[in-house]
Amino acid sequence: MNRFKLYLILSIVMTLIIFTNSFMPAHISSAQSGFFSTFLYKIIHQWGINIQLDEVSWMVRKTAHFTQFFVLGMLWFLTWSQKLILSKTIKWALLFTCMTAVMDETIQLFSDGRAFSVVDILIDISGAITGILVLWVIRSLKQKSSVA
Repeated sequence: MNRFKLYLILSIVMTLIIFTNSFMPAHISSAQSGFFSTFLYKIIHQWGINIQLDEVSWMVRKTAHFTQFFVLGMLWFLTWSQKLILSKTIKWALLFTCMTAVMDETIQLFSDGRAFSVVDILIDISGAITGILVLWVIRSLKQKSSVA
C-alpha cells in the first residue's frame, strides 16, 4: 500500500471516529468526558486550585475537540502532501478539516441533547491549523537540514 492510500484511510477513519462521537446522545458523551473530568478535578484540587467540576468538564470537552482536529489536520496534511505541492497541501487539508468541523456540529443537531456550536467549530479549526502548522514546520526544518 502506498503512503497516499495509507494516510487517506487513516484520515477517513479519524473522521468517522469524530462523527461517531457526535452521534452519541448528550448523556453518553457527558459520561465519557465525566470520567476524565472527575480524575482531573481531583488532581487540580490536590494542587490547591479552586475550580468547579463543571469548569474542568468544559475544559476537557474543548480539549478533546482541539486534539481530535489536531490529529485530523495532521492526517489530511500527510495525505495531500503525497500528491500536491505544499501550498495546495495546506489548502486541501484546511478545506477537509473545516468541512468536517461543520458537518460534525451539524450531526449534533440530530443527536439527543446535543446542539450546534460555532465555538466548537472554531476550536476544531484551530486544532487543525495547529496540527498542519506543526507538520509544516517539521517539513521545513527537514528540508533546511538536507540542504545544509
